[in-house]
Amino acid sequence: MRTIVLFLILLGCGTSHITAQNDYLVTTIPNQEDPLSEEEQFIKENFPLQLLCKWTPGMKFMFIPSGCDMFLPTLSVYETEKGADNSVLKHKILTFAGYEEKSQKLSNDMSYSTRLIFECDGEKYYYEIKNTRPDEICEKNPRAYINGLVNLKDVDTAKDLLTGRKIYVQSDMAQVDDANSYSGYREVSIPVNTEATITAIGVGSQAYPVKIIFQDSQGHTYYLEVALSRTNSGMDVSDFQAEKKMRYFSNAISFSSKSPEIWKP
Repeated sequence: MRTIVLFLILLGCGTSHITAQNDYLVTTIPNQEDPLSEEEQFIKENFPLQLLCKWTPGMKFMFIPSGCDMFLPTLSVYETEKGADNSVLKHKILTFAGYEEKSQKLSNDMSYSTRLIFECDGEKYYYEIKNTRPDEICEKNPRAYINGLVNLKDVDTAKDLLTGRKIYVQSDMAQVDDANSYSGYREVSIPVNTEATITAIGVGSQAYPVKIIFQDSQGHTYYLEVALSRTNSGMDVSDFQAEKKMRYFSNAISFSSKSPEIWKP
């Protein structure tokens, strides 16, 4: 009996000592993730990212090579296996038809490559990823992309959901088309949080596929080219920093006014 009582006394002393020590050990409460903004939620619900390794037959792209890629064949003609003329395919719509694995026997091994097959005007073309089998594409390069292919799904969805919608532009720069400019456009300054209405949506570029034309309250029209799903862009959300920040839809466009309140004494 004495042994039990002694044990309980020692246990109580030890517990109180540990409790006293633990009073000095404090930790922060895990922070909850910031809720998505209305614009981020809009992207999440309507513009899912489709990695190159998970493209499905029927996906449509417009071929718009950049100036530096204009003279380097991006795709090959399926029948001849020769490089396709980019100028012939420019502004054409290509439909993804599926993947094809090619193998070649080497002296001591086998070499594998993946071809992404496209159809356009009754002809077949392909883009080849060497030394990679179809199920290895995402593992080797999750951000893999094909130069010049502009994802038209983003354009079609944006056109359906955004045309006629009131927005508040968070960029302080916009573009206007200018046939006299070498680039085809010129940049102009606009006030941050400009209230505007989206009047038209068209195709932009590979990285920023959605061209949003908007009109302000004074009747001036401008446009921004932005990314939404980031399909075939090779970019992550974290890449939209510095000069690229306003190239992401949820950074450049707000569905509600974000005008800062003026502090009054």
